[in-house]
Amino acid sequence: MRREVIGNCELYHGDCLDILGEIGKVNTVVTDPVWPDNSVSEFKDIEPYDLLEKMWKLVDGKIDRAVFHLGCNSNPRILYPVTLPFFRVARMEYPVPGQRGRLLNDCDIVYMFGAPPKSIPGKRLIGGKRMSTNNFGKEAEHPCPRKLEHVKWQVYQFTNQDDIVLDPFMGSGTTGVACVDQEHARKFIGIEINEKYFDTACKRIEKVVSQGVFDFRGSE
Repeated sequence: MRREVIGNCELYHGDCLDILGEIGKVNTVVTDPVWPDNSVSEFKDIEPYDLLEKMWKLVDGKIDRAVFHLGCNSNPRILYPVTLPFFRVARMEYPVPGQRGRLLNDCDIVYMFGAPPKSIPGKRLIGGKRMSTNNFGKEAEHPCPRKLEHVKWQVYQFTNQDDIVLDPFMGSGTTGVACVDQEHARKFIGIEINEKYFDTACKRIEKVVSQGVFDFRGSE
């Protein structure tokens, strides 16, 4: 296992099923798990339902909230192990839709579970959509990176400022980048099994930390 600390982020290279038991209290899981029926060749040997169920057993009872980011054509039945009360869904919209056969791929879907964060001025209500303004293709070297604008919205909307945010399937580190903000910072713990993507995550987070603060409050 390899561990890197960058700013307010604690990053682990390894299998989350081996590492989660060693991690203490966290508040909110914000993640994009391997989804069912995906066509990514390097994920072909992963059984998504089994992986998510095993991951959830390791965090069950230890967290207050969870946010799962799935494609609009991803089967939400994968979330059946989640024991937190359901809160709502939200649409993460694309500025320019794509096409997959008969499916108009115009958004991702986010599923929120657990107790909502504290109500504060400017964040009394938790909305149901966020439009990304970035349509310049992939934002990171990964088969399926999520839009940073979308993940920043999730982190701001569904976590408290003093939360510890966990992404057990960190990928290229988008959740960590969203948590690196000196004014609205969240401590972040990320785990990634693929060394290439772990290195990508470290580089992305290091770059933002070295550049200083950015504001991810966005529209409510």
